[in-house]
Amino acid sequence: MFPVKGWHGPWGRMLPRPGASAEHSMKQEKILAIDDAQESLDLFAAILTRHVPDCALLTALGGAEGLELAQRELPSVILLDVKMPGMDGYEITRRLRGDPATATIPILMISGVVVDTRGRITGLECGADSYLCKPFEPLELVAQVRALLRIRRNEADLRRQRRQLEDELAVRSQALIDSERKFRLLFENAPDAIFIVDEHGRVLDANPAAGRLHELSREALVGKHVTDLVPPEQRAEVQRVYPLWFHGSLERYEGVSLTASGQVRPVEIRASRTEYNGQSAVLLNVRDITERRQAEEERNRLIMAIEQSAEAISITDAAGAIQYVNHAFEQITGYARSAALGRNPRILKSDKQDADFYSGMWNTLLQGNVWTGHVINKRKDEHLYRAELTISPIRDPSGRIINYVAVSRDVTRETELEEQLRQSRKMESIGRLAGGIAHDFNNLLTSIMGFSHIVWESLPSDHPLRGDVREIVLAGERAAQLTGQLLAFSRKQVMQVQPLDLNVIIREIEPMLRRTLGEDIALVVELDDALGCIESDTGQMQQVIMNLAVNARDAMPRGGRIVLRTLRADVDEGFCQTRVGIRPGAYVRLALRDNGVGVPEELREHIFEPFFTTKEEGHGTGLGLSMVYGIVQQSHGYIEFESEPGAGTEFNIYLPRSEALSSHPKPAASRAPPPRHRNHPHDRGR
Repeated sequence: MFPVKGWHGPWGRMLPRPGASAEHSMKQEKILAIDDAQESLDLFAAILTRHVPDCALLTALGGAEGLELAQRELPSVILLDVKMPGMDGYEITRRLRGDPATATIPILMISGVVVDTRGRITGLECGADSYLCKPFEPLELVAQVRALLRIRRNEADLRRQRRQLEDELAVRSQALIDSERKFRLLFENAPDAIFIVDEHGRVLDANPAAGRLHELSREALVGKHVTDLVPPEQRAEVQRVYPLWFHGSLERYEGVSLTASGQVRPVEIRASRTEYNGQSAVLLNVRDITERRQAEEERNRLIMAIEQSAEAISITDAAGAIQYVNHAFEQITGYARSAALGRNPRILKSDKQDADFYSGMWNTLLQGNVWTGHVINKRKDEHLYRAELTISPIRDPSGRIINYVAVSRDVTRETELEEQLRQSRKMESIGRLAGGIAHDFNNLLTSIMGFSHIVWESLPSDHPLRGDVREIVLAGERAAQLTGQLLAFSRKQVMQVQPLDLNVIIREIEPMLRRTLGEDIALVVELDDALGCIESDTGQMQQVIMNLAVNARDAMPRGGRIVLRTLRADVDEGFCQTRVGIRPGAYVRLALRDNGVGVPEELREHIFEPFFTTKEEGHGTGLGLSMVYGIVQQSHGYIEFESEPGAGTEFNIYLPRSEALSSHPKPAASRAPPPRHRNHPHDRGR
C-alpha cells in the first residue's frame, strides 16, 4: 500500500504527512499537481511520497480549481497537465505568468497527447520551465521536480539582487527624465514657420519651425533679409511683392524657400500687420506645402493606377451606359474598350442570378447607397467567372446621381481556395476531437502502467504475483498502441523521423503488397532512381502505401491494375496558388492509380474523415484514409486525388525533399498494416 491517505485531501486541501507535525508541515515546500484525471493525481502522490518526502503535495482536479489553488497557496513547484476541459495547461500557464505573485513559480508540463515538438515548444513559449511526456519513468519525474525545486530556492537571492539593481536604475532614470524635461522646454514650436519682419524686410525674430524650414538656427535667421531666404532667381519677385505684404495688400502668396543645403521647397505665405518692440512689422506665416504638391502628384499617379489596376473598373452614366473601362476590364471580360463603350453592363450577364437579385441591386443603387456582392458573370468567350463586385453612385454638388463606378475582382480562384480551406479546417476540427479521445485513453493507460510499474518494482523477484503484474504492464502497452490510429489522424502521434528513401521502402514491402492484393490485381511499380530523400517515419510510410493499395484493391472487385510510382517534383508558385496547405519547393511525389469504379462526387469531400465508410455494418472501420491524411500532414506533406466514376482514381502525395542521405532503414514487417477484406467498391473513406 502507498501512503496516500493523510498525504493530500480532496479539493486541493493539504494535510500533514503521517508522523509530521502541523508546524513542520506549514514550513514544508509545497508541490501542486493539477490534472483532470484522478488516476494521474494518485500516481503523482505515490511517486512523490516515496522520493520527495520533505515536500507537501497539493492536488487540484481540473484547471480552474488548480489556478485558484496556485494563486492562494503559492507552491514551490507546479505539475500541470496540458489537455484539460474548460481551461487547458497553456491557458493556466499564461495566467500564472501574468500574475506577479505566481510569475516565478516553476512549472512542469505533463502530457500524454501533446507530445510532438510543436506542442512542447508551445508549452515552453507559454512559460513552462520543463515538459514531460506520458508515459514516463517515475524517477524522471522525481529528477525534474528536484531540479525545479533547486531553481526555486535560488530565485530568492536573484530577486533580491534584481531589486537592488532596479532601485539604482530608478534613481538614475529619474535624473535622466528631469534632464530631458528641461531640454524639451527649449524646443517648443508652432507647426508652421513664423517670421516677424520689419518695414525694410529684415527678420526680427523666428520660431524653431522657421529654423527647420531653412536649416538654420534662430540666431542665423535674425537679421537676414527676406530675399536671402529664397533662390537667387526669385529675389527680384520677392523684393517687388514685399511692400504689398507689409501694407496688407497681398495676404496670400505661393512661392518657394531656400534651405541652407540648397533645397528648394514650395511654400504658402500669409502676411498680416503687427507690432514688435514698439515698431511696425509684418507677421509672415510660412507653410511648407511640399506634401500638398506631393498629393497633387499622387492624384495623377492615382489616375494611372486606376488605368493599370488589376481590378476591372468601369464607369457608367446614370442610365447605365458604359463611359469608361480600364485595361483590367478588357483582360477579365474579353471585351475591348471600343466594344464596351456605350453598351450596358448587362453584356456580362450570365443568367445565374434571377430577376430578384438585380431588382435588389438597383433598389440599393437608386437610393444612393453602395451595393456590394458576388456575381457570376460571363466573358465574351462565354466562359463563366465569379466576381466580387462593388458599385458606388457618384453625385454632383446638388446631390443628383450622375455616374456609377463599378469595381470588379475576379475571385474564381479564391472561391476554389476557400472551399479547400473550409475542408482543411473541418479536418482540423475532427482531428482535435480524435486527439481528445486519445488523450482520455492515455490518461487511464498512464495510471495503469505507472501503478503497475510501481507494484512490479516493489515485489521481490521470486514473488508469485510478479509475473502477473508484468502481464498487466504488457497489456497496457498493447492497449496504448490502439490509440495510434487516432493519434495518426490528429497528427499527435510520436514519429521516429529520419531521412528515408521511398524507393527502398516500396521495394521492401512490394512482396507483401502483391500477396495482399491477390492474383487478380496487377501491380506495376515505377520508381525514379534519382528520387531523393524525405524526412519521415518508416513504419508510417509503410502504412500510407499499404492503405492506399488496399483501398484501390477494394475499388476493383473484379480485378484490375494498380500503378505505384515515385517521382521528383518541383512545385512552383502557380501550383500552390490553387491549393491550400502546400508551399513552393522541392518535393518527392508518391502516386498510386487504379482503374476501379472511381469515387462518386457526393463522397469526395468526406473520404479523409475518420469513421466515414460506405461499407455495410461490421466491415471496415473508416480509419484507413484518415490515417493516411494524418501521417501526410504530420510529415509536412500534401495529399490530393483525382477521380472519375468508372475510370479509376489517382492519389498524389507530395512530401518535402530532404538533402540528407537516407539511412536505408530495414523496417520490420510487423509495422506494416494487415491486409483488409474487400466489401464495398466505393469505400474510400475508411
